[in-house]
Amino acid sequence: MFVIIQLCPLNSLSNKTFFFFFLFSDLLRLAITPLISSISSHFHAVLDALVALAPELIYLPNPLAVPSKIRNNTKFFPYFRDCIGALDGSHIPAKVPEEMRAACRNRKGFTSQNVLAACSFDLCFSYILPGWEGSAHDGRVLSNALDRDFVIPNGKYYLADAGYGLSTKILTPYRGVRYHLNEQARANAR
Repeated sequence: MFVIIQLCPLNSLSNKTFFFFFLFSDLLRLAITPLISSISSHFHAVLDALVALAPELIYLPNPLAVPSKIRNNTKFFPYFRDCIGALDGSHIPAKVPEEMRAACRNRKGFTSQNVLAACSFDLCFSYILPGWEGSAHDGRVLSNALDRDFVIPNGKYYLADAGYGLSTKILTPYRGVRYHLNEQARANAR
């Protein structure tokens, strides 16, 4: 150890950091390994408790009721009375192993997960499907969600962007039409 001190003077932060980890690496490894196991077991205990409480704490909105934000606004009612929310995909940056990078690289060039999220008009999430590669198209992710457990009741629909196909369950904008120009102009004037 004396030789290291002579070769690496402790006058810089990087040398001090290197010296600390060199001296205490084995001690740290021996001390942290049981802590990681303990932290993991406590984390899983808390997670199990949350799962047990989920039926009492988490409730889904009634999809058959007309949301108050629509019902109480003449601009939206009766046109959107059967709309139960909005859905969209979001790209969450992710660090992935080298062999998965091509599949996870999205159209913007970074690696990500494509996460489908649906929310009600109360801004509460009603469905989330994580785990798709960043290169997956939004329509493909939605199709997988509908095959799994995402249910849109008959006669109801979600609003979505043009990345999804128009159907009886998904209302997307008309192609080539620019919406809300007046509202955007007023917002930009402020």
